[in-house]
Amino acid sequence: MAQDSRVDVGGGYTYRSWGFAGSRFNMNGWNATASFNVNNWLTAAADFDGTYTNSSTGTAWLYSFMGGPRIYPLGHHKTSPFVHALFGGDHTTINFSDGGGSATDTTFAFEAGGGVDVDVTKHLAVRIGEFDYEQTRLFGGPGGFPSQNNFKYKAAILFHF
Repeated sequence: MAQDSRVDVGGGYTYRSWGFAGSRFNMNGWNATASFNVNNWLTAAADFDGTYTNSSTGTAWLYSFMGGPRIYPLGHHKTSPFVHALFGGDHTTINFSDGGGSATDTTFAFEAGGGVDVDVTKHLAVRIGEFDYEQTRLFGGPGGFPSQNNFKYKAAILFHF
């Protein structure tokens, strides 16, 4: 990221491996991100993503909305690795193909991970990879499903302002 940049916005592709009800679902979708650079190594980040799957058991979509600190331990350079811990929520809707109806839930979620941003120009960068562990607690509670352990990969185009 450019050192004189204060705000970054961008978007791109997301892959989520969603562990739900004893199964694992491959989900593809989008992401949007925005961050404010507090200093050369710390940003306040907001991430949003939506992923979708269609299988023999039905269809599902899962949206995440999270925020938190993103740390660039080496500062902002042409190649800038980062780590982050983000907290917020997830919302899902599942439509069962066997006539079982549908289910919807919104609950707390968090993710932790990191990635690498590479500057292309002063105002443009590519997030070549972000890998996150995500935990959701959809449909939890007494007799409900346990927490879901998910893994995400993201790639994005970033604009520096």
